[in-house]
Amino acid sequence: MASIAVIGGGPKAAAIAAKADVLSRLSPHPVPQVTIYERTAFGAAWTGGNGYTDGLQPLCTLAERDLGFPYGRAYGTDVAEAMFARYSWQAFGVQAASGRAHYEQWVLHGRRPPAHLDFARYLDWAIRNSGAGHVHGTVTGLAHDATSHRWEVTWEDAIGRQHTDPHDAVVVTGSGPPVRPLAGAYDASNARNPRVFDGVTFWTDLDEIGRILAAEALDTRKVVLIGAGGTAAAIAHWFVRARIEVPVVIIGREPTLYARHPGYFEDRLFSDDAAWGALPAHVRDEFVRRLTTGVVWNYVLENLDGANLAYTCADAVAFRTLVGGAGLYPEVQIDIRPTVPDGAPPSTAIRPEDGAVFVDARGFDRWWFASLLPPALASHMATRPRQEAVMAAIDDALRLAAPFPAGLHVPMVASRQGPAANNLMALGWMSDRVLRAFVPPPTPLAGGGAVGTP
Repeated sequence: MASIAVIGGGPKAAAIAAKADVLSRLSPHPVPQVTIYERTAFGAAWTGGNGYTDGLQPLCTLAERDLGFPYGRAYGTDVAEAMFARYSWQAFGVQAASGRAHYEQWVLHGRRPPAHLDFARYLDWAIRNSGAGHVHGTVTGLAHDATSHRWEVTWEDAIGRQHTDPHDAVVVTGSGPPVRPLAGAYDASNARNPRVFDGVTFWTDLDEIGRILAAEALDTRKVVLIGAGGTAAAIAHWFVRARIEVPVVIIGREPTLYARHPGYFEDRLFSDDAAWGALPAHVRDEFVRRLTTGVVWNYVLENLDGANLAYTCADAVAFRTLVGGAGLYPEVQIDIRPTVPDGAPPSTAIRPEDGAVFVDARGFDRWWFASLLPPALASHMATRPRQEAVMAAIDDALRLAAPFPAGLHVPMVASRQGPAANNLMALGWMSDRVLRAFVPPPTPLAGGGAVGTP
């Protein structure tokens, strides 16, 4: 039996594990064994205990966009129906959820998006029910054996011992670490500036942030967020939900916070392969940039409306630590400058922005997996032009193409194949794309029906 290693125990791992379980029951073809490598817990990035969120934020996508959505016809109606019966959000609500995630309460409360913590519980429930294998450890390396034509996953257990497992394919998932920090965020000894946080440490150090703000005078109690996407908006939204009335300044390269409004003509592109494939490559890239990576969901913006919030269109340059200061820590400023078109010389009109707390919310490094690969392979992703070439060559199973060995699936950078590759909008579509490399979908017959269905 073939085997797939999935790095990270989040939504993509849960969707692949669930679809593999259903296919193993209904497909006439052999289905690979799925093994998930997760160092903490399934759904860890959504619980509120590991950064990225406090667990109480509402999910930005509809709950119905669950592990099987869009319940497409790639593997036939029987598979789609079984996915819905076993692994849908509604099935979880009936079988295992509690509180407002329980099916009755979810409907009575208007079918609102679940809290991140409830979504994490859904992922954990699905993975455990799927029968997928679980390796509790940290993946430290990926290498391809040219003799066996298999991938070797090297991982470290809780006491530091190294292990290596062979697999036929690897699926890399996860948001990755925050993007490279700005100069001044860390000192020469690699210690983080105590007033500077990122999209992970903001959530893990909320008590410390509270102490810093409480120690500041009213006229200096200001929070500065760097970045104009979902991470910055979620953090600004937290201050509103927590009813902490402090001035919040968002610094972003765009002229404003762009809103994401659900709508048929946009949403269909997340699961309509024919419509997506008809778009030129540059239009696809702009769609992804405008509607997934650089956008804020409308309901978040509505909650920010009227908040003590300001927005500045500028580039963040570097942090500066000032001498002296009467607060808990030395005073810090962020140098900013006007934005210029890509490729143009940077502006020299630099000015400082004061703050008590700074959060670098520019997002996360989706190319983080390059650090797991041998240097010769990682070098192909070392620059932006090389990354663009890699993305353009990814195939319909979301796999890297030559010179990378076969069998390395990277949904987070596969948006040219579909805008749902790197988000939650159509997890069932994503799992179909990955598993079709192992389990061929039924072949349609003229006049109806299909070859290869049970």
